[in-house]
Formats: sequence, structure tokens, C-alpha cells
Amino acid sequence: MNDTERFLAHAIALEREAARRYEELSAAMQTEGNGELKRFFARMAHFSRLHLADAQARGGFRTLPV
Repeated sequence: MNDTERFLAHAIALEREAARRYEELSAAMQTEGNGELKRFFARMAHFSRLHLADAQARGGFRTLPV
């Protein structure tokens, strides 16, 4: 695995986790009744999913190196 592939593998994992966490924060803000922060975190999750899709398109599916 070369450096670019390693970088993309890490980017894929990072963006997947970021999207999941932003979605959790969005749901929590909805529960708290804070619509502005709910929308903000939902938008951040959307951007993370866009970055994830781009990294997957560039690097294909890869697992993180050990």
C-alpha cells in the first residue's frame, strides 16, 4: 500500500466516523429543542458524507493498515 492509498484509507474511516458523530449531535440537539444547532450538525454530517463519497471514489474501498 502506498502513501496515497494509506491516506485515503484513513480519510474514509475519518469521514465515516465524523458523519456518524454529527448525526448523533444533530439528534441530540433536536431532543434539546435547539433547531439551529440541529440543522448545523445535520449540515456538517452531509458535508462529511460528501467527503466520504469523494475519498471512496478516489481510493476505492480499503481497510486501514495495521
